[in-house]
Amino acid sequence: MPWRPIPLSYAIAIYPFQPSSSTTELPLQIGDQLYVFEQGGKDEAWCRGYLVQAPSLLSALLRSSRGASDARVFSGIFPRCCIEVKEQLGHDDEYQLQPIAPGSQKPQAPVPMLKVLDETSASTAEPLVDEISSCLREWYISYLPELVLRQDYDCLDRISGLITKLEYSRRELLNDVLTAQERLSVRSEVVWDLVRGNKLLGAEVIVRDPDQKGRLLTAADSAIEMTKLQAIMSLLYDPPEIKQETAKLYHCMLDVKSIHTTEADNVNLTFALYQKAADGSMSQISETFTASSIHDSKILFADLSSRDIRTQGHIFLVGRASVSEPPKLAPSAPAERPLSRNGTFSKTRESLMTRRRSNLAVFGSKRSKEKSDNAPNGRPAMSRRGSSSNEIRTEANETPKKSIGPPVPRVVGYAVYDLAATISSGQQEVFDLGFWTLAAQDNEEEEIGWPGVLPELLQTSRLHFVRCKKLPAIKIELRSYVSPDADVLIRMNPTTMHMISKSQRLGFLEAPTKRRSDIYLTLSKVNIKQNGAYSHPQYDAVPVKPAPMLNLQVTMELRDSAGKRLERCVFASANGPAVTALRTYAIELDTLWDQTICIRLPLEKVTDAHLVLSVADAPGFPFALAWMPLWENHAFRRDGSHSLILHAYDKSTSTFSDNGKGMYLNLPWDHSTIEEKEIPIASLEIKTLLVSTEFSQDRTLASLFNWRALSSASLMDTLQKLVFVPEIEIVKQLDEVLDALFAILEYKAGTHKFEDLIFNDIVFVLGIVHDRRFNLGPLVERYADQHFKAPLVAPSLVRSFTRLLQSVSDPQSSRDLRALFKVGQQFLRLLLASYWHHNKTDEAGTISNQHESFQDDMKAVLFGLQMMVRSETAALVGSKTLLIQNFHLWLPELLAVYRKEEVISVAIDTIDACEEATGKLLLYRLVLILNCTKLEQLWESDEDWTILVGNCLRWLELHWPEKNDLTDSWCDQVRLCSSIVASLLRRPCQKLHDFLSPIVRTYSVLSAQRHSKRWSLSLLFPSSYPNPTKNTDSPDDFDEPLLELAALVAEIIKIRPVPLPDYNEDQRTRHITQTLHMVEAMLSNDTNPSTWLSLHVSNHTSALNILAYIAKQLEDYYIPEPPDPEDAEEADTFNMELWKSYFDAILSLVSSPELTLEAFSEQKRRAVWKIAGDVRQEGAELLRHSWNLLGWDATEDDERRYHINKIGGYQVQYVPSLVKSIVELCLSMHEGLRRVGVEILQTMIISEWALSENLSLIEAEVIGALDVILRARATSSLSLAGDEIVGRKLFVGELLESFTTIASQPEDELWSTLEDLVSTIEELIDLLSGGLDDGRIEQDSHVRRSNGTARKSTSVELPERSISRLEGKVYGDQALQMYKQLAEEYERTGDYLRLAKTHRAMARIHETRATSRLGNRENGVGHGELEEDDE
Repeated sequence: MPWRPIPLSYAIAIYPFQPSSSTTELPLQIGDQLYVFEQGGKDEAWCRGYLVQAPSLLSALLRSSRGASDARVFSGIFPRCCIEVKEQLGHDDEYQLQPIAPGSQKPQAPVPMLKVLDETSASTAEPLVDEISSCLREWYISYLPELVLRQDYDCLDRISGLITKLEYSRRELLNDVLTAQERLSVRSEVVWDLVRGNKLLGAEVIVRDPDQKGRLLTAADSAIEMTKLQAIMSLLYDPPEIKQETAKLYHCMLDVKSIHTTEADNVNLTFALYQKAADGSMSQISETFTASSIHDSKILFADLSSRDIRTQGHIFLVGRASVSEPPKLAPSAPAERPLSRNGTFSKTRESLMTRRRSNLAVFGSKRSKEKSDNAPNGRPAMSRRGSSSNEIRTEANETPKKSIGPPVPRVVGYAVYDLAATISSGQQEVFDLGFWTLAAQDNEEEEIGWPGVLPELLQTSRLHFVRCKKLPAIKIELRSYVSPDADVLIRMNPTTMHMISKSQRLGFLEAPTKRRSDIYLTLSKVNIKQNGAYSHPQYDAVPVKPAPMLNLQVTMELRDSAGKRLERCVFASANGPAVTALRTYAIELDTLWDQTICIRLPLEKVTDAHLVLSVADAPGFPFALAWMPLWENHAFRRDGSHSLILHAYDKSTSTFSDNGKGMYLNLPWDHSTIEEKEIPIASLEIKTLLVSTEFSQDRTLASLFNWRALSSASLMDTLQKLVFVPEIEIVKQLDEVLDALFAILEYKAGTHKFEDLIFNDIVFVLGIVHDRRFNLGPLVERYADQHFKAPLVAPSLVRSFTRLLQSVSDPQSSRDLRALFKVGQQFLRLLLASYWHHNKTDEAGTISNQHESFQDDMKAVLFGLQMMVRSETAALVGSKTLLIQNFHLWLPELLAVYRKEEVISVAIDTIDACEEATGKLLLYRLVLILNCTKLEQLWESDEDWTILVGNCLRWLELHWPEKNDLTDSWCDQVRLCSSIVASLLRRPCQKLHDFLSPIVRTYSVLSAQRHSKRWSLSLLFPSSYPNPTKNTDSPDDFDEPLLELAALVAEIIKIRPVPLPDYNEDQRTRHITQTLHMVEAMLSNDTNPSTWLSLHVSNHTSALNILAYIAKQLEDYYIPEPPDPEDAEEADTFNMELWKSYFDAILSLVSSPELTLEAFSEQKRRAVWKIAGDVRQEGAELLRHSWNLLGWDATEDDERRYHINKIGGYQVQYVPSLVKSIVELCLSMHEGLRRVGVEILQTMIISEWALSENLSLIEAEVIGALDVILRARATSSLSLAGDEIVGRKLFVGELLESFTTIASQPEDELWSTLEDLVSTIEELIDLLSGGLDDGRIEQDSHVRRSNGTARKSTSVELPERSISRLEGKVYGDQALQMYKQLAEEYERTGDYLRLAKTHRAMARIHETRATSRLGNRENGVGHGELEEDDE
């Protein structure tokens, strides 16, 4: 079947294909890109098209630089079944869809044109999908081959890692497998990975916003935000951490994957987090987690602070492996007559035998007196509820037998892992965690690799550790998270954290927002000396029986004062069940339990509860007990270590009285209270920690809560001591503390001493807000809004405030005032809450009106603050600084009392009061203005916003510099002013255009200063003083104030319509000149490095808008009316230099190399198009409009001959000064830009011909321009080889086409001269393009200097505008000079073909010169000069 054309289609190879012997068949690999344009063969099973492949590695050896068109293209045929058409690029009506008739001419195959954008259907929902594809293709095509050839394998490895990561992220985004939180994280990582890759390869940095799905920011977006992101991404390799008002909370998830042991069912694993102190001691900071040995187990260790992970070796994951094994047996020993438990010697073996109960109860039920009295040998009777499985313990005087007692849990291995690096990195880690144990014998071979903190953890001096044989290692997964709330984090990750348990931190990191009441008890060890004794109520002390004590266990329970056991209140682990009594691991004497237990009691039981602990040597019966009350003197017992007295376990200690009270409660419990004796009394070491929002351990707070029972003197003493209470104790019970203070203030209202003291105490409590450890701010707000119940305290607080302002000169009052200013917002909220509670109560008619003058009193306070700010007293500088720094926080609170207009007036008056500020106080005033602009609730209406903008214009007027002698303070002022204007631009309005003039003036002043490079980045548009900085890897090449000012101008100029400023002529000219200089600086990368692609391209769009704004002013004020031929002075009013600066700027814009899309790589081409669009087309239209403004109306004859409306006029002032720039436009590949250039060149030719009937001046300038431009392009990356040569000649045909109306008149002198000019231009382009593209002409410095001298001499003569001198000038001097250089080069290299063409061109020039002189002689022009030449 014959071949037939089909619409050009883009396809992908889905099956490989190996060609047969035919050379027309193309080999295909899966993924090859093809463009199909024909279909035919049998059953139309074959296609014809192009195969586009990336450049080969060999191509990097053949070319020194890579361009946008380096891909290899092959044409041929391939099977239709091996491809899949993805997109139809052509239209059906453009093709003749009928088979080609035999013998007919085959139409030319369509060529796929350059696609600026390559969007897919997924780009709308996930713009990063296409961004990744574009970037990776460019890296592969343009950079990877060169890395291989340079043998830069380190860079290649890093890029390969980024490519793999980006490709995986792209699949994640496409497949929609991420949660919302994970998607945000992936987008941010992708954006920064793209930045890192481009910077690593030396490419431009493109700004994509992670907060907008990774979308590429364009010129339509905020120039301020683009400038911020561009600076950050260009100078940093990671996003800067946002400074948070609260401490960042980290959480670590542990997932036990597998256990490497054959006895997995018998192994019990527990994990907890430990912290290493400066002295080397280890302490547990999280609840214990028990991992299942059968199923995978997960735990989230919550609430870790940045202080915990600041350095390695500070926080550790500690794992314990325990197994149940038979009790260890004591070795044989000589017979010895043992003591009974009551201190007497036993006479029979029966009296020595005891059984250990199988249940966990320490004590039995209440025993009757008779049963106790009938006990044999006076030994107290012990309850045996239920049968025991424990056998009788072997005594020392008998031969040891094999133990048949029940197994006891014993720790057999420890694992330790440093978590700092894992948590701070935020990465997931999966690894094997090894378990270690102390070597049984010192001569056992030690294994290497054990954690270095094991000795500190076990508190042992032995440094001989080996692998745990019963559990060598387990596989775990660790992953860290950052979230202010662990519970919210679990809900936000339902898949990852399914069925997870949470391990709470032991203690509070910040102010608690949730109710919590936990008591943590850590069992450390028992202190039993072989020559020591147990305490006893009857015998004072009972000697310790000499025994090895190899299986020590403690059983713990809680009871109330009545002896009733508190059920299910003990938790061995965070994920374990609640039990009534708990038994510990078995340990040997002089070793540690280090077991932390959580106790959760009903609130009403805490004050009445006590601990009871019994000690036993398994499988024996308990031999000692200890107890400790939890509550003492109206407060919980203080945290820390406690040494409990071990009492001998017998009738006098373990039984209960008739009223149910335990006998041990009559015994002392604190080991530190007993007198030292010759025989040391045994003790049990424990640690307690109260983590509760319900109870306090501070005696001062206990007295404050019970203030009604105190005398006035005691109450005064308690209030004075409040400032010495630890902050954490106040934070835990903030509501109760504030309630007590306000209740006392209501009770003592009118007593100045109490009012002022309570006022200072309230300020102290609120001052904890600034401690970043506690995040107290939200709690104070919640208290004021929901819990505050003191409607009568407002007058007392205002009176204290007024007294404080009246004595500001007193040092103590000054300190109190500064403390108040730091918490002014929170204080006002409580004060105004009292006012509103009173109004609400007063409406009910229950309280008389005591707040009638509250608003007046507050106005007096605010006026007093303004007078203090105006004061010039040096001692008040600190107070004024704090007030100015925090006053903006007061304004929203005042809205609860005053109308919005009144609050706005207060804000304006306070800022005006600071107008005489100097030094740093002046800078803090600017920060206050900036913060006030961000108070949306004050400026809701457009009228309010206009008032704010007008006042900001007035406030900032003195902060824009006008001189060049600037200081660092001026720089800081300008930057803060820029931040204020940037904040105002959030709501654009016409009045913001008034900032344009001072900003441009400031830019002009600052740009004249010398910029010193720094190895740091000061974040743009600062919101505070001093502005934080970030260290960078290289010195900066920009000035932050200039960047900010340029961004402001770019954003202000977008506000439409743009009003024209009301200036006089000198002011307007100066403003336009400064603005044009600013535009030139923006286009020439004076404000930022050239690698800042997004900002640099966006600046071109901004420059276009600015130039349109300037063009409007030039049109209205700088185009004089056509002068009267008899009035020569009127023509001098035209400002030629100002218009020249304008044309230079717009020509720099449209001819900028940053806009030549046809020469860019894929990623850059895509970015430039999306950022700026077709700026060249819009600039060309503006250039055409501006050029026509300078022309005068054409005559009817000119309109008929040239079809133009504007000609001559002031345009002739710029011939030949603008010819070179216009020729550069004519050489552009952009059609619209080239057409405008041709139109302007046409008007120049017509004007020049009308003036002199000679185009020698134009020809000289065109030839000089072509020489410079084509030489520069031939040696730059803009060269497009053959395509460029063809493109360079496009304007020649378009120029001739513009004169078609006179082409039909062969005798027309202009047409004849124009033909000669065009012929010369074409030949020159051929010579320059051919010679330079072959790469055989060396850029000799002497030749360049010669050309430069010739051009300079010509430029001196051109502005004279004298017809007689132009006609006397030797025609074609510059062209002859250039041809002579080319002829010498061609003769040296042996290129005789081009040498002949060069000599023919020189001959034509000589012929033209001769013809020109002959014509002048016949007309009688230039006769004197000709005679001079003849001589």
